[in-house]
Amino acid sequence: MLALLSAAAWAFQDESFWTPWAIWQQSGWLSRLSAMMLAMMMLRSAIALGWRTFSNAKAQIQTRRFRCVAHPLIARGDLHGAIAAANAAPDSHVAFVIADGLRAFASWPLDLPHADAVEAARRAMVRSQNYMRARLRLGIGPLQNVAATAVFIGVGTTVLDIPNAFRGGCDRCTGFSLVAGGMAMSLYFTALGLSVAIPAMWFANHLIVRSERLDMEVSNAASELLSQLFAHPEIERKLAIPAETGGNAPTKKWGIPYDHQRSLLVPIVGFHFLVWTLLLIAFVAGLIDRISR
Repeated sequence: MLALLSAAAWAFQDESFWTPWAIWQQSGWLSRLSAMMLAMMMLRSAIALGWRTFSNAKAQIQTRRFRCVAHPLIARGDLHGAIAAANAAPDSHVAFVIADGLRAFASWPLDLPHADAVEAARRAMVRSQNYMRARLRLGIGPLQNVAATAVFIGVGTTVLDIPNAFRGGCDRCTGFSLVAGGMAMSLYFTALGLSVAIPAMWFANHLIVRSERLDMEVSNAASELLSQLFAHPEIERKLAIPAETGGNAPTKKWGIPYDHQRSLLVPIVGFHFLVWTLLLIAFVAGLIDRISR
């Protein structure tokens, strides 16, 4: 605790110490690599947050429009019009699922019972909802990984830099100042890791809650559609669906989308490989030097 307070006091006495350029100049190669990695993580988090926020906002706007248009059409039994309204909202999470249910219901053979057609619509909406649930969570994985690893990168850089703080002069006052300055420099990277990890965790939790809310909207809309189909067996099932309203092929929902995080995985693996390789080389060189003596 005394060392931390001394480092903080030394840092505040020298106002130029906390300027980014001064810190960059006084940092070693390992600290600079860590800073660049943390900056890359911050940029990746900002991109994921912006893209996911824009996609959710766009989906909600189109969903409100689709709900106003499709609800009276389904109530009148105009499935063709409801499917066309869903195709006019390609980014709506609700329209995506409802359209697949209506297509499955409308294409069911007329000689089979009405309950079987409703069950086919339910299964189609379950498949689409699973696919849409995965789509709504895109972008959350990178934020969670950044929040989980940025702190440890900052702390690890601090731990590896602390031994350098004890390399100084022999004078008591001069040595204390050098140690305090070196420790303050090392603690900067812990603060940098926290500044990257805390917003990433907050935004990840925010997007998780948002995706759960959108998923509940889909569940409610699917449940309401099934209730209307059950309550109105007179709705005509067989109708000619034009090619432009055919929708997505079923095989497109077999593969579930997920976050490809190569932009984070490759640098982190390369950084750890470089660090461990250099440590191994230093250990072997020290061992050879000791044996030669």
